[in-house]
Amino acid sequence: YQPEFVPPKDAGYITLTTHNNRAHTINELELNKLKNKNYFYKAKIEGKFNEYAYPTHETLALKEGAQVMFIKNDSSLEKRYYNGKIGKVTYLDRDTITIQCPGDDEEIEVTPEVWENISYTIDEKTKEIKDTISGSFSQIPLRLAWAITIHKSQGLTFEKAIIDAEASFAHGQTYVALSRCKSLEGIVLKTQIKDHSIISDTKVDSFTKKIEKHQPDDTILTTSQKKYQLNLIQDLFNYYEFIYPLKRVIDIYYTNKASIEGTIIDVATQIKDEGVMPLLKVSTAFKNQLEELSAKTKELEDDKKITERIHKAIAYFLDFTIEKIKKPFETLNFSTDNKQVKKDLNRQLDQIENLLETKLYCLKGLTEKFSTTNYLGLRAKAVLQKLEKPSRSLSKKREAITSTNHPVLFEELRELRHTIAHSENLSHFQIFTQKSLYEMCEYLPVTAKQLRSINGMGKVRVKKYGEEILEIISTYVRGKGLESTAIKYEKSEDFNEIKTTTKKRIDTKQASLELFQNGKTIEEIAKKRGFVKSTIEGHLAHFIPTGEIKITDLMSEKKFKELKKIVKDIKYESFSELKEKIDDKFTYSELRLVSMEFNQE
Repeated sequence: YQPEFVPPKDAGYITLTTHNNRAHTINELELNKLKNKNYFYKAKIEGKFNEYAYPTHETLALKEGAQVMFIKNDSSLEKRYYNGKIGKVTYLDRDTITIQCPGDDEEIEVTPEVWENISYTIDEKTKEIKDTISGSFSQIPLRLAWAITIHKSQGLTFEKAIIDAEASFAHGQTYVALSRCKSLEGIVLKTQIKDHSIISDTKVDSFTKKIEKHQPDDTILTTSQKKYQLNLIQDLFNYYEFIYPLKRVIDIYYTNKASIEGTIIDVATQIKDEGVMPLLKVSTAFKNQLEELSAKTKELEDDKKITERIHKAIAYFLDFTIEKIKKPFETLNFSTDNKQVKKDLNRQLDQIENLLETKLYCLKGLTEKFSTTNYLGLRAKAVLQKLEKPSRSLSKKREAITSTNHPVLFEELRELRHTIAHSENLSHFQIFTQKSLYEMCEYLPVTAKQLRSINGMGKVRVKKYGEEILEIISTYVRGKGLESTAIKYEKSEDFNEIKTTTKKRIDTKQASLELFQNGKTIEEIAKKRGFVKSTIEGHLAHFIPTGEIKITDLMSEKKFKELKKIVKDIKYESFSELKEKIDDKFTYSELRLVSMEFNQE
């Protein structure tokens, strides 16, 4: 307890207080202490968005050096920040704000995020929940964060916190405040925590007293047993758990459809509309019928009429599930270059797969004889089977086999992207997107202008990676006797077009060779010539067959011998497949070098 505590500058303390006005006062005082210029950012509000629901201030005042907190997860592909992440403003002007967060190597450039006001209705026919966007609020996703309310701190953790919980007004509020800090050493009490600050939930107190006064008897036990059996039977025929992961798959697809290819959206929609939704309707009708029949009997499982209806339902649900859910699900596939999207989709698809396997396992096991005891046993065994399964279930099979007419070119370009991304420590989509990859294989661009016509291939990407991309495509096109169908740009570009003639390629490779022979490292050559490292490695590898460069000039002799021995005994169809089978210490570039050696032999 330190009522006069003043945290040292940049010590990273955050004050947690009970009321908005207290937090606002602290933040205003701290902001005014900064001598830097004030910048104001006004929110853009469209349609209906009530003022009390604004996620942050309509006009946000910031200064360089201000302690801030992100109030929304990053909606971009990079996922650089999350709701509750703390940082400091390092630079701002009218259009740009950069934040440095503890533990991050790079600053985050922040742009406005959008919050939508969504109203929900239930479709009278399908009983499906539909959403309608009635308004939006666009603002920089930040708030001043020297102090925040205890309510806003829920779910967050801090290294150091100043707790001001004296004026607690809700049950659990003091507990939330004290449990936000990672250690006792990081907590400073600004005000004393007295008896009135710890508030119990009256509903919990009432329930406890009621239980003490009303102990269960045989009648309650029998009624509860019957109710429990009914719940288990209804659980067997309930498919509601499928809805959330299916809708998440559909939402993820439409949010990121530019980077996703495959059958995923058609199959997921088909399973939801033609499989799960019809079964939910039948399940609801069966539930009502079962409750009506059960009211006339004491023992559900001894009633012949009820058990007969259950067996008919099991047969119907089993056949329908196989035809309308399992079989379509087996045809689902997708491909994406976004690791986070891939992870999110596979997480939801794994959940659907697990639900499906459990449902089928239980239905098949109950076709001969039904009992709630038997059902509980089957459900438990299904869980154990999941635990025993290899962690990589169907996720690998879901990766879409490309429908392009040029699968060999597709694989070569994809491996090039792997190589560059690994070499430059970048995400695959930062080299070129999945959509760009498919378009390259469709239109076969062989000049920089044609490459610029491909979706997502701007001047910067073409300048950095165009030479390698065009060399692969040009070699493939010439070898197959094909012609490019890419759109021709008539306008002139303000950068040097990359020619695909042999002379130009030799010239640029020759320039890299000369610099290397003059003692420059690959990194130095890449920086001097404005290329990525993998491009220079490709230039130099060109001279291995001529004898002007030895493989051991580009990788250590020890590594070369070790990798050559490993690769010799492995069967693979692509570098990406080979990379998965060997140690991570070998790069894609090194795999290519060893592959060249085998080709020469």
